Amino acid sequence: MIRNFNIDILPSLPIRIILADDDSDDCFFFGKALLSSSVASQLVAVHNGDRFMEHIGKTQLLPHIAFLDLNMPGKNGSDCLYELKNNPDFKDLPVIIYSTSLHTDIVDHLYNEGAHYYLSKPDLSDLKIILHYILRLRSETPFNKPPREKFVLNAAFIDKPKEVLN
Repeated sequence: MIRNFNIDILPSLPIRIILADDDSDDCFFFGKALLSSSVASQLVAVHNGDRFMEHIGKTQLLPHIAFLDLNMPGKNGSDCLYELKNNPDFKDLPVIIYSTSLHTDIVDHLYNEGAHYYLSKPDLSDLKIILHYILRLRSETPFNKPPREKFVLNAAFIDKPKEVLN
């Protein structure tokens, strides 16, 4: 069965997010940043790529967006991205790489492999702005992959909504 991730999201339903990150502090701050958004969301966090692939293969309610840490022990974010994009059931799942590194060669590779965005782990205030932007984007429009020059997300390039700044 081919799964379609380009579905309409009803405003009353939360956007389902899965985060794979081996750093529990980063998971905590990610969840805290999500809570600040006016866009409803549900978060499932797993702590490595193997658990991510296991969860995504078994869940009945598929996520609307996946965030993958690039540098995890075992199966890393790049490995998971490759598996997702080469599986007809998951190739359309929007994937955002969420990492501390920002090497141009790696970013180019991830863009070419099919990631939708690349987010270099920001501080909490910028993370709130960026996640709110992503949730709004995902809930209001088709979530298409941007051109390469807009692939790396940065809070400086995003209009800051009032509800995030408070």
